[in-house]
Amino acid sequence: MSCSIGTNPSFVWRSFMWSRPLLQKGLAWRVGDGSRIATIGEKWVFGKVAQLSSHLLLNDHNTVSCLIEHGKWNEHLVRQLFMPPQVDEVLSIPLFSSQATDQRFCIFDPKGNYTVQEGYKAEMGFFEPPTSSSTSHYSKWWKFIWSLSIPSKVRIFWWRVLHHFIPTQVNLRSHHVPVQGFCPLCHFHSDSTNHALFDCPAIISRWKVTEFWPLLKKVKHLDIWDIFIWLYDKLSVQEFEVFAMGTWAIWNDRLQFLHANDHRALSRGLEKSSDLLREFQSARMALQIVPRSSICVPPNSWSAPPTDHLRLDVDAAYNDSTKSYYWWGD
Repeated sequence: MSCSIGTNPSFVWRSFMWSRPLLQKGLAWRVGDGSRIATIGEKWVFGKVAQLSSHLLLNDHNTVSCLIEHGKWNEHLVRQLFMPPQVDEVLSIPLFSSQATDQRFCIFDPKGNYTVQEGYKAEMGFFEPPTSSSTSHYSKWWKFIWSLSIPSKVRIFWWRVLHHFIPTQVNLRSHHVPVQGFCPLCHFHSDSTNHALFDCPAIISRWKVTEFWPLLKKVKHLDIWDIFIWLYDKLSVQEFEVFAMGTWAIWNDRLQFLHANDHRALSRGLEKSSDLLREFQSARMALQIVPRSSICVPPNSWSAPPTDHLRLDVDAAYNDSTKSYYWWGD
């Protein structure tokens, strides 16, 4: 993967070199003994590059094997080196034996095999990253999202956020939509999912007055999944519901500013979203929903008339306030 194109390459070799970025995008490591995998810069943490909190104990030549001791992860060292959201991911990577070899696999395909079809989908922007709902490692996070006592539209919004499906400039460009890529609010930074929701100068002041800012400022530069998992560990369920509503409000106000010319949208506080959440939860508790199993359904007593008879089915209703009645029949 580190070969050069040379001075007079053949057409076949040029083709190989042209496809190298696509291969580099899709190839990841399955950890064996860790001796072939560079700790820095390689995709070995569930198809992602490791995010280190400190490089002091490592250099570019260190391999993942230095994190493994007697066939197990050196938990103390892992917690020293990695960002908090990724510590649990590293420690959850299975280690089968010290004799196991490191293997490359393709993250485009569930079976780990590279095919032209999967490569085409990835190049055209139709590939879902390994942090999708199909990854069993993330199943408990999806269950958590769907169990939150928040409006359905907010749960769906968060599903779109975690899949990078909200129409930020960066997400649109990844699907080959011809846009500039810069934030339409600050006109300076790249308009990624993280920037639009947590890091844009136009909205960051709204987060700073909330109880979430001391946590957000530590991780707002990380991948959106890592931010989500970090806050899941730090917040109670009730606090996370407030945070989820606030994030939805930030995005909704951005849309109001850009598409409805509502210039006051970006100056609103997030208290309104908390009020909406309380109203939703109060209404949900007040609404007494009768389970289907408790509804008594009378047996079907209708029967067809004899062949030489006609049957007229009628129903009637009486309105006591107007002293009137209605009837109809089939």
